[in-house]
Amino acid sequence: MVLVEPGPVETGFEERAVAEREATDATGAYDWLYEAADDARLSGVTDAFAVSPEAVALTVRDAANASDPRPRYPVGEAARVLLLARYLPPRWRDAAVDVVRKFV
Repeated sequence: MVLVEPGPVETGFEERAVAEREATDATGAYDWLYEAADDARLSGVTDAFAVSPEAVALTVRDAANASDPRPRYPVGEAARVLLLARYLPPRWRDAAVDVVRKFV
């Protein structure tokens, strides 16, 4: 088994989600999530780490054509960082997530 693990991908999803949210009558139950997404978008966090769909497709192609494929193919810096973060003790990982949440 081979896993291609992209980080954030430039898909235009956020713009479509914002337009959909503005067009519907929301209950407010997910306002906290929308605000976090808006903050991340405005701060450029997602854009700074996003990879193109073409980069993901090329990685899929390379993994499929490899004679001796690696078990995991992270795509982009965010994916590489997250892959390495799994080796951290859970408390350190949780603390890092808390720090990121404060900035996002």
